[in-house]
Amino acid sequence: MKHRIVPAVLYAFLILPLMTYAQERGAIGIGFTNTSAPFGIRWWFAKNVGIDFNIGGNISENQSTSSFENHKKSSTTLAFECGIPIISEKIDKASIVIRPGVHYEYYSTGLINHRVEFKLSIGTEFFLTERLSIDAASGVFYASTETTVLSRSGRNYMPFGRRFIYDEENLNSYGTFCSLGFHFYFKK
Repeated sequence: MKHRIVPAVLYAFLILPLMTYAQERGAIGIGFTNTSAPFGIRWWFAKNVGIDFNIGGNISENQSTSSFENHKKSSTTLAFECGIPIISEKIDKASIVIRPGVHYEYYSTGLINHRVEFKLSIGTEFFLTERLSIDAASGVFYASTETTVLSRSGRNYMPFGRRFIYDEENLNSYGTFCSLGFHFYFKK
């Protein structure tokens, strides 16, 4: 319960200050486009150019199933995504949107991982009502993941009985993705 209240409070503090500014400058909306960073803001600061910012996180504890370990393991995830939607064509209630973006994700489950994705997508934003839109996009990404393994090793221990060795590994990948989301705009 406590872990669900923190994102809601954080969401309120990110959205409410921007709502008053949006009434003077242009359309601003809240929505969902990414499962790892679900709380999103989209602000159209020019006629055909906007900015997206998404944030998300998760903290959980799992009981170890190993016969050698009998303790709880915690995992933490924190994700940010930023993109620049650019309208290339507008037809009635639909817009064709090109969106370059960057996604950063930190997750820890005994291993510490940092993942950075560079994305480029093309999709459409279709307005169901004057303020509610749905988004569908497909694109390509390039990702770089850095993993740090934290292990206890050796006979020569540091004070308090621990000696840690950090091993780093980098993994690069690329691929395609599809996304589906929505936005609710406060002003249009």
